[in-house]
Amino acid sequence: MTMAKPFKAPLWIVLFAYLLIASGCEDNMFLRSSKKMKEELQGTWKRNHLGIIPYFGCNTGGGNIEKYYFQEYWIFKDDRLYTVFNFSAAPSCPSTKPDVGTKDFSVDSTGNIYTHFDKIDTNIVASFSIDSDIFKAFLSFEFLSGNNDTIVSDNNLVPEWEFVELEDGRLYIAADNASGTSVLQKEFYKVQ
Repeated sequence: MTMAKPFKAPLWIVLFAYLLIASGCEDNMFLRSSKKMKEELQGTWKRNHLGIIPYFGCNTGGGNIEKYYFQEYWIFKDDRLYTVFNFSAAPSCPSTKPDVGTKDFSVDSTGNIYTHFDKIDTNIVASFSIDSDIFKAFLSFEFLSGNNDTIVSDNNLVPEWEFVELEDGRLYIAADNASGTSVLQKEFYKVQ
């Protein structure tokens, strides 16, 4: 009686099966193209603050703090990111207005970008790139202007964020904070 030879799978099948199992079912960054991710990012994204209404506090003297509520938008257009903070009213803080010396950028419904000085919103302008490998993708920034405004907290100045999710109009990114003591997370949904 002759024994059958054991089945030997080609190396590429074994490698593919290993990568598929190792990636897990929940990882939606598996084999994502940087070019396609960049196309998917184009447009306007509104930050979801998970039920917390963000505000800019302004000390008006006598222990009074005026609160100016805002909404945060990230606008990806070509290779640029415009981060816009739309305030409920123009802050009237002495010497700490978020807009002092900063041009505001807006994008109209046709995608045209224009500048103005209305004191209602402030911005960060950065160039961005996406780097991806088999399992992970990263969103990297090079800040061009606006990153010294008082409204901008340290978590906006992190130059590299890891994509956790980018699909169905949802963007979820995470990074270590500048001091490396905690993880920062941001969630957005696409509005345009």
